[in-house]
Amino acid sequence: LIDEEEDLGKRYERELIELYVYWRDPLHHQDCDLKTKRKALRYRVLENHLYRRAGQRWLKVPFLDERKQVLIELHDGHGHFGQQATWARVYKDYWWPGVYEQVREFVKTCQPCQLFGDKYNTNPPRRNVVQGLKLFEQFSIDFVGPFPESKAGNRYLLVASEGFTRWPVAVPSKAADADTVAAFLYKHVFTVFGPPTHLLSDNGSHFDNEVIDRFLAIVKTHHQFAAPYRPQTNGRVEKLNGTLGKAIKKLALENPLEWDNHVDAVLYAYRTKAHAVVNVSPFELLYGQQPRAISQDILQDLGRSLGFERLVKLEHRNFEQEDKEYEEVRVLEDNMFEPGTRVVRVRNKKRGKLDSNYDPEVFTVIAGFGDGSYQLMDNQGRVLKRRLNRSNLKRFHQRI
Repeated sequence: LIDEEEDLGKRYERELIELYVYWRDPLHHQDCDLKTKRKALRYRVLENHLYRRAGQRWLKVPFLDERKQVLIELHDGHGHFGQQATWARVYKDYWWPGVYEQVREFVKTCQPCQLFGDKYNTNPPRRNVVQGLKLFEQFSIDFVGPFPESKAGNRYLLVASEGFTRWPVAVPSKAADADTVAAFLYKHVFTVFGPPTHLLSDNGSHFDNEVIDRFLAIVKTHHQFAAPYRPQTNGRVEKLNGTLGKAIKKLALENPLEWDNHVDAVLYAYRTKAHAVVNVSPFELLYGQQPRAISQDILQDLGRSLGFERLVKLEHRNFEQEDKEYEEVRVLEDNMFEPGTRVVRVRNKKRGKLDSNYDPEVFTVIAGFGDGSYQLMDNQGRVLKRRLNRSNLKRFHQRI
C-alpha cells in the first residue's frame, strides 16, 4: 500500500491520494478521521480512476499526466472555441483541482487562437435584440468567402442558422449563385426541417433574384433582407460566419487547400457547445438531450437527459433579452504594454481568406510612448525602425 501511495503521488495531488486509497482499500476506512470520511462521500473509484460527484453527475478525475491530453482533445479537437466553451466541455465529464484556471491558461496560450483572434477594437458593436422565435420559424443564410480554392474546387461556404436553436447548417460550394442557394435550401433546410415562415439574408444578387423568389413563393416562405451596409441586422448568421470561419482557419493552418474537409468537424463542435445566450447547446435545444461522448460511461451518463419538458420550457423562454454576442463589451486587459511584453502584430497584407489576423512572428516591447505607439525588438535583438500603434498589436501568451 505504501508503494501504491508513492506511485499515486506521481498521478494525483496529495489531497486526492487519501480519498483514492480510502475507496481502494476498505481496511483503510477505520484509520480515517470523520472529516475525511465525509469528504470521501463525494468520491468513488471506478476503473482505476477517482470520480467526483457534481450534482447528479460523476466527473472523472484524470491522472496528472492525462490532463494535458484532455485539454488538447476538448479544445484543439473541438474547433478551438473560447475559454467558456472549452470549460463547459471539460466540466461535462472531468474535474480536478484548479481545472478552471488550467483551462483558461491553456486557451489563453493557444497559438492558433491568438493569431486568428479578433483584432483590437476600440468601438465594440452595439447591443442587438434577439426577437422571440418558435422552432423552425426562421432561418438566416449567408455566404462566407471566397476562400482559397480547395482541392475539391470549393471557394465558398454557404451557411444557414435556425433562429430558435441556433442550429448551424453549412456546405462548401464552388460558386456563390442562385442555383447553389436554391439547391442548398431544398436539400439541407426545407427537406430536413420543413420550410420556415421567414428567411433572412442580405440583398446580394445570389439571394435577391427571380430564381429564389419563385422558389420561396412555392413553399410560402417570406424573404426578408438585411439593411444594406448594416450586417448587424442579420447579426446571428454574421456571428456564426465569423465563428465557423475562424475555427476552419485554425484547423486548416497546415493544409489551407483542404479547408473544406474540416467543415463537418467544426459544425459538430459548434452544435454541441453551450451557447453564451441560453447556456444550452444547439444540439440539446433541438434533440432534448446531449450527444453521447465516445468515452462516456454509465456514471457519466447520469443526469444528462434534458427531457421534453425542459425543451418546451426553453421554447417559451423570453428571447427578447439582449444578445450577449453584442451585449458583452470585451474588457480590454491589454490597454498598455510594459517593456518586456511579448506581442504579435496585425497582418496588414493578407494573401488569402485563410490567413491569420496576426503575423506569427513574436516581438518584445522595449518602450512605450505617449501617443500610444511602441518600439519593438525581434527575437534576434534587432530593433524595428518604425514604431507600431497599440491598435496593430496584441499581447502574446507563451505556453510553458
